[in-house]
Amino acid sequence: MRRCMTAYAARRCNQMLHLLAVAGWLGGLWPLLLTLRWLRCLRLRAGALTALMAYSRSGHVWVALVTLTGVMNTSLVLGHWPLALGQPYSRMLLIKTAAVAAMVMLALTNRYRIVPTMLTDEPRAIKRLTLLTLMEIALGALALLLVSVFAMLEPQ
Repeated sequence: MRRCMTAYAARRCNQMLHLLAVAGWLGGLWPLLLTLRWLRCLRLRAGALTALMAYSRSGHVWVALVTLTGVMNTSLVLGHWPLALGQPYSRMLLIKTAAVAAMVMLALTNRYRIVPTMLTDEPRAIKRLTLLTLMEIALGALALLLVSVFAMLEPQ
């Protein structure tokens, strides 16, 4: 009985941390878009740069936590990688995993490929950051939609 309670508590704690990390990452993307627009306004530029740097630093933590707690959650719920493609739960979890992996790639591209080009071609960099951030938001919405459906299914 005690072991079951400990496993249950570990799963709940991990889910809570996962949800907080998702909120930090995905929830920060809309303000990020607004902040990118503020870069064009001389009066708001300094504050916008400060906000962008702060989100960039915290974004590393959010992405790492989402990834780590997501893997842990899969392990705690299923006990294995979701390879039973005949099961709706596993299929949706794999699609969600692919969406999150694409989000990670977009985030890394934004931070390490596009942000450095702001020194040489800021208007183009802002356009590219905006487009890729919108794609990241769309993938995040897909992941949330999938979770809202497969969370009601029996894990297999």
